[in-house]
Amino acid sequence: MKPDRSWMMRRKDNNGQVTEEFKNGVDDFIKIAKEQLGVADALGRIFCPCFKCKNCVREKTFWVEKHLYEHGFMEDYLNWTIHGENQWGDSSSISNVHDEEMETRNPYVDMVIDAMDDDLSEDQNLEEDPNLPASKFYTLLRDADEPLWILNHNILIQKQVMQN
Repeated sequence: MKPDRSWMMRRKDNNGQVTEEFKNGVDDFIKIAKEQLGVADALGRIFCPCFKCKNCVREKTFWVEKHLYEHGFMEDYLNWTIHGENQWGDSSSISNVHDEEMETRNPYVDMVIDAMDDDLSEDQNLEEDPNLPASKFYTLLRDADEPLWILNHNILIQKQVMQN
């Protein structure tokens, strides 16, 4: 049975303030994510499902909450499988979706983000876009998850990894 997540679409009221309903829903989300084994890393960070981070960046729950208030949830993330929730419609057994997604994720992405954590300031402006070198760095991290070779109708096509 699917829980009612319609509150996720009602983040702000007519005055532009975050609604109590949304705040309560975010609190429930954080509680569910913290209770699930294997969701948080060794530093207690979870993947941030905000519209900006899109479950690609781990943050402390304090910052996940702030991101969700500011940006809202990413599109179509109603079933919180990355945060330990069973996939809807699979009530007979525990879902392995989180494990499967973590296995396909490039482990070096987490390693680099963990290494950069000391250099990142927690009081930085969350609205600001990354500068050019940081933007290139994030592009390289995203590209690292892409396959180098694609097999298409028995023709091997090499993807261009870097242009410069």
